[in-house]
This record gives sequence, C-alpha cells and structure tokens, in this order.
Amino acid sequence: MKKIILSAQKQKSLFFVVLFLLVGVFIFFANQESSFFQNNDNIPQNQNSGSSSEKHSTVMKTNSWFSSVYKNQGVPSAPLFALPGAYQFRADGLAIGFPRAVATPDTVFGSFDPLCSVGTTSDITRVRVIRYGDWDAHFEVESGSSPWQVHMAQGSPVTTIDHFPGQLALVCQPGVTLTAIKQGLMATRGNERILIQAQGTYTVEQDPLFSDRVQLFSAEQSYRIMLLPQETSQSVAWFANLSWNVILDTQADAEEGRDDVIRTTYAFRGEVDAPVLTTLWPHHRLSSGEPEVLGQYETVLGTLRLIQTASFTTISDTPMPASTFERVTDPVAVEAIREAVRKDVVIFRKATPPQGVYFLGTWLGGVASVAQIAELYNMDEEKTVLLDILERYLVASLPNFTYQADTQMLVAKNTEFGNEEGNDHHFHYGYYLRASAVLATLRPALRVTLEPTMNELAGDIATTDRGSTRYPYIRNFSPYDGHSWADGDASFADGNNQESTSEALNAWYGVFLWGQVTGNATLERTGRTLFATELSAVKAYWFGENNPFPSGYAHTIASLVWGGKRDYATWFSGQAMHIHGIQWLPITPASAYLETLPNFPEREAEILRAHPNPATHEWGDLYAAVLSYSDPQEAVRLLPAASKNQAMKSTALLYQTVYRNAELFQ
Repeated sequence: MKKIILSAQKQKSLFFVVLFLLVGVFIFFANQESSFFQNNDNIPQNQNSGSSSEKHSTVMKTNSWFSSVYKNQGVPSAPLFALPGAYQFRADGLAIGFPRAVATPDTVFGSFDPLCSVGTTSDITRVRVIRYGDWDAHFEVESGSSPWQVHMAQGSPVTTIDHFPGQLALVCQPGVTLTAIKQGLMATRGNERILIQAQGTYTVEQDPLFSDRVQLFSAEQSYRIMLLPQETSQSVAWFANLSWNVILDTQADAEEGRDDVIRTTYAFRGEVDAPVLTTLWPHHRLSSGEPEVLGQYETVLGTLRLIQTASFTTISDTPMPASTFERVTDPVAVEAIREAVRKDVVIFRKATPPQGVYFLGTWLGGVASVAQIAELYNMDEEKTVLLDILERYLVASLPNFTYQADTQMLVAKNTEFGNEEGNDHHFHYGYYLRASAVLATLRPALRVTLEPTMNELAGDIATTDRGSTRYPYIRNFSPYDGHSWADGDASFADGNNQESTSEALNAWYGVFLWGQVTGNATLERTGRTLFATELSAVKAYWFGENNPFPSGYAHTIASLVWGGKRDYATWFSGQAMHIHGIQWLPITPASAYLETLPNFPEREAEILRAHPNPATHEWGDLYAAVLSYSDPQEAVRLLPAASKNQAMKSTALLYQTVYRNAELFQ
C-alpha cells in the first residue's frame, strides 16, 4: 500500500435481532403426497432429535465441501469452494477469492487464486467446525487471545465474521487495488470485486508497521465479505447498503407429488427477518416463476445467477427405478440368455471372490444380477446355485464392517481406496445394499441376518435424521450441489471430488431397494429422492445438459468433477473407454436412466476416435450394453466380440440388457 486510507465515522444503526423463518419450511402443493429428508428409522434415534440442522455440530461431516477443516486443527485447510467464492484458512488469515474458470482441452480449471486475506496480527493456530446446516457452516478461529467466528454458505456470495477481537487486518495480493466504500473497502482485480465492510461505527487505517496491511475496525466486532458478480445491473452502493443478515441455518426438504416430480425447498434462517443473497446453479430448475436476477458469476460449474430470497423451490423428475429386470420375449434371445446364465454359474462356482471391500461388492453385485435373471426365466437349479454363492459370501462379509466411534463412520476391515478415511462409502456400500435386497427378496428368511449390518450401511451414507449422533445427515450427498462427494476429508487443492456418477446413483438405488424389501418407507423414499436429485446434477455438470462446457474444453463430458475443477480423466486410466465407462457401471434394472443422458452420438464418436473397435476393449461388454439404449441393433451385432469381456461380471447380464433394449427400442 502506498497511500493511507482515511478514517471514516458513521452512526451505528440499530435493529432488533429476530429469529425467523423456521428452516423446516413446508410449501404445500395440492398434488403432494409424502415428505423426505426427515427422521430416518434405520438407525437408533436421538431422543432429542428434530429437524433443526443446528444439532449437526456434534457429528463430523465427512465428504463435504468443508471437511478438510477437521484435519490438522483446520490450519491450513484445503480451499473451500463455497461457490461463487473460494476460501482457505491459513496461518496468516482467511484467504478469499473467486475460483476463475479457465478452460483447457482436458480440464476446466477453477483454481483458487485469492485477492486478499483477513485476520488478526497473530497467526491462526486452530479452526474448528462449531455447527453446520445443509449447505452452510460456522467456524471458530483461534488466533491470539480471543477466538472469532466465520459463517459461510454454498451459493451465498456473503461471508460474515463475528466476535472479532480488535482490528481486522486486511492483506491483498500485488495487483489488487483498494478503494473506500461505505463502512469499509473494495478490493478489485480486473473484473473481480470484493467488498469488506465493518458493522456499526468503524475506522479504516493504514497499519503503521506493515506497508501492505490495512486495518478495519468495527465497534460491533462484526464484518462481512461480499463477492460482487462479474455481471450486474446493480451499483456498488446498492450492495454496500444491503441490510446485514447473517445466515444462521440452511435446510433443504423435498416432497414428491402425484405428478412424478420432486419439489425441493431450500430455506434460509437469517439473523433478521429479511431475504439473503444466494445463487441459483445450473441444475436448479425452479418450480414456478423466475426471480429477479441481480447478477451473474461465471464459475467452473457454469453460470450462477444471483438472487435475493428467503427460500426457493426446485423440481426434479423422479424416475421410478425398476426392482428387477424385464423378461425378453424372443425365443432365440431367451435361449441365448439362458445359455449365458449356465456359463456364468460355472464361472461363479469356480471363482475366488476379491477380498477388498469395493471389488468384493462389485462381484456380489454380479452374482445378484445373474440370480435375478435366472429367476426371470424360471431357471430354478441355476438360481439356487447362485443364491447359495451369494448367501455364502455376502453373509461372510458382514463382520468386515465395524463402527468407528471417533470419526462416526462405518468402515471396512478389508479397506480399499481409503474407505477407512471416509472415501467412496456410497460407491462401496451401494453394491452390498442392492445385493442384500436381491438376496432378501429371493430368500426372505435371510433378512433377519442381513438387516443389522445393512441398516448400518444405509445409515452411514443415507441417514436423514438431522439429530442423529451416530452418523451425519446424508453423509455423501450435498444438497446445494445436488450430487454426492466421494473424498472423506476433501484435502485437495481443488476441493472435494466425485468420479463415478453411475455408482453414486447405484448407492441410492441400493438404499431404495433395501427400504423396499424391508418395508422401511423412509429409506425407500430417501433412495428414490436422492437418485432423482443426483441425476439432475449429473446431467448438468458431468454431461453438460443445459450447461454447455466453456469454449476451449475439447470433450463431451467431464468424468471427474471437483469443487473447483472439471476433468476429462479418471483416477485409474486416461483411456477414453474408461473415462466414459466409469459413468455407466454397474448395469442394473435402474440403468434405464442411461437412455436420458444427453448427446450420446457425440459421446460415442469421441469413444470411436480413441477405440475404433470398442467391443474388443476390456470394457467392450459394458460399451455394448450402453450402446443398446441408443442403437440396440448395432449392440446386438457387437455381442459376439463384446461377450468375451467381463467388465459387467456377467455375460447373461450383457445379453439380457441388449436383447431387452432391442425389443423396447425396435
């Protein structure tokens, strides 16, 4: 800083603090039938449980946008992508910036490049989560003698700081200019603008000891940081004059109506009775009307529209996942399927199942699918053998899961891919839930054996009791993002991430099926609702539906979505077949949604450029199965070559899928 910002004095404004807008807002429509995301009876209930998400503070929330704060006493955290902003707790303060979207042929980067950081003159020594809502979080920061608090929420461009001791030290990067505004400063770099304001009587002055540090003082010990949209018709003064309203809680509640859509109401509880600033994201399809749009943010996820509201309601189509496969009628096709079942039985009888939690789950899923197909075609002998195999290894796997009290997670002893750290729980456990649902359907007497462990698996990933002290509320699923996160502690520079959307959907399908077979209506509704909601976000962010990828990105999908990045990549391979295929497996009766994913001809052309003979690829059977949802006759032609591969764990499943789609789409 080369110049000193002059002090300014303002008369403190008074207002009454009114708690309002109970977050359990229910918007009733004439066609509504049932409510989701309430108490979940699949786990022991807390006697004091309720819908208020303020009770979250006792349970560690892994697999979220802010999970890295739980590590290393929160310092440094990984960047927290609470779009439209990004933040990071560092020793020298809270860093603040825009994750600017920059497209390259294989990646859309939204890298964290902060403009400024705020803090005390002492280093931050500890940050902890003191409460969180469905998409907001409240942190306590220790630096110097007195702790201070930070509130932030996904979607909101406003972050507030309370109980701050002394003067707020503001340090900005080279190239950032500071100008005086009402009650504070505006930091500007290109089209990035951040307001830093003090509440009540305030002063702004140059730090006498550090030339690059400005100090802001609030008599109320309260500050707010507001990221202005890149495009807006509103003036800086309009934003600066907005009433102060700290977001105290957030809650999303979903209702399914008779019109086969899910309506989800996103509600804010503020410190005062007034609307808040938030953004609508590309997957947010409003149930009615269009609010006044105050501006736009261009982000790694697409365009976010700024609105001012206390709540809004979105709609998602709710596909009803089928519980089992549909019978093929063509006699020739039926005989081919039956012969494939016989061959699969031989393979499964001779097999030594994988040992790790993930690959064992996928193998059990394959056995379960062939058992369903054998049931479909009255192959009683083969069905008995398959169910014996499924029972033997599934029941033997139950003791592999144990509750880890210090992290409030159900973890696998035969861990893979960081399961013990919270990674990929929904991917892993969905396979076991579906396999158990199939087994309990075909052998009902086994339900009592399976139920305790399967209820825990469902509880770990899909608890909907916000008052639970055993598991966090819908651990893997992020209500505002509309999809799941896979990394347990989100300790990457690009935030949290998710690769396989199809395995995420399989998790909610497994929850749905397990609820259906056990008569647990809450689990059944929760699984169906999460399936439908996740599918909406998958189409928007992985497949670009109504949300085109930016110019410069060379692909038709993103196969790995982060809080601050979208990649054409996988964790295990750079091959096009794997990049696309990880969004397809496993094929189950619920896979009919694959037909609804956009732009298959373009995606197919991309695969063919890399793999001219895709049926011969190691995932060629999976390719043929997915092709059958768009071009079933070509998929039938590919069967002789494709059936030599085992990505689907079953030739019978390949034949069943292709021949059934050939009849449906002929």
